[in-house]
Amino acid sequence: LINPIYNADGNERVSIRNRGSQFGPIGGMGQRHNAQDLDLMDRAVRAIGIALLRWQGMQALRASEEQFRRVFDDAATGIAVTSLDCRFLDANAAYCALLGYTLVELRQLHAEDLTLAEDVPEMRRLTHELLNGTRGSYVVERRNRTKSGSFVWLRRSVSVKRDPHGMPVGLIGIVQDISQQKSAEQQVM
Repeated sequence: LINPIYNADGNERVSIRNRGSQFGPIGGMGQRHNAQDLDLMDRAVRAIGIALLRWQGMQALRASEEQFRRVFDDAATGIAVTSLDCRFLDANAAYCALLGYTLVELRQLHAEDLTLAEDVPEMRRLTHELLNGTRGSYVVERRNRTKSGSFVWLRRSVSVKRDPHGMPVGLIGIVQDISQQKSAEQQVM
């Protein structure tokens, strides 16, 4: 529809073709265009404008996603995302470091694999309450098993990850190592 043409001085100009008829250069000095020519040029300019707006929107979305990813990856606090059945999907470096697992290893695990057996029933109950909407989020302090087999005390804040329609698609856990605090509490007792 839009083809380049060249002036005598070699500079590129643009012409519009419609059904095999060329309407001539856009913006030519002293040229008269009929209503069909003007309508076609108007539609071409609008299409270019729409394409430019879409491109700008995509660039803004990409920049926003990159910024969020950097915040997620660089956060000093551990963050993990699980599926609705509590299988790990993603985790930042701080989360992996707390538990001693790589992200690839975590993705092979279920949150219950890191939870003491005595804490599993409460974890299931709280997760069920999150998913059925009776609870918006929860915060618990519990020991978690690390890759080395030792335990670390974590304060875990959990909420539901939702899709654009508000439907639950996963869980987001933010954890803080409170082992030193728990150790100090034990010494006081």
